[in-house]
Amino acid sequence: MLSIFNIGKTLRKVKLRNQQLNLYYPQDIYDPIARREMKAILMRFNDLFYEAYPEALKGKEPNFIEVQPRKHSKKYEVQRDLMLYKSQKVRKKELAKIEEFLNLKYNVEEQIAYYSDILQKSMYTKRQMREEDYSEYFPQLFEKRINALEAIELRCLEKLEHLMKDKKVFEQSIETLLTHPQSFWEEAGRLISDSVKQVVDTIDQSFRKK
Repeated sequence: MLSIFNIGKTLRKVKLRNQQLNLYYPQDIYDPIARREMKAILMRFNDLFYEAYPEALKGKEPNFIEVQPRKHSKKYEVQRDLMLYKSQKVRKKELAKIEEFLNLKYNVEEQIAYYSDILQKSMYTKRQMREEDYSEYFPQLFEKRINALEAIELRCLEKLEHLMKDKKVFEQSIETLLTHPQSFWEEAGRLISDSVKQVVDTIDQSFRKK
């Protein structure tokens, strides 16, 4: 049984498909058989595109930031690492800070996986669109959708670049706390960039809400 959400989604897809068919293959120019063939092709084209870019059904921009992961599920790994460091006689002061950086690192890794998945899905969709040669039947729509997917990929790549830098800072901070703790406390302000501080604040707030 279809949910209200799925029914609404299906109705939007049908409405958009009919609008697109009337725009690119108007019935006063093309015969019913040709339009029926184009309708079937358009259905496959739309299903492929909306799977990668569901917000397009409502004419919206992708809301990556709003729905990106805010916390990780690796509590066991954090505690395992802390037990290991504790057995190495690491002080409580450093352990507390290391725990903070471990949580930040794992959160960032969740976000890296999230954006990597979106990137791969977009690239796969572009390949499928080209292999099935939708540009031959709907050239304007094809170009528009290729541009939309490439914009998504650019945003993902930019986000991934920042996340990889943040992850490296967290890993370096943990290493410094383990090997040269005094150096870390002396250089803490320099080690943590403004962008990383924003990540710290965001994730700290998410932990307080749990």
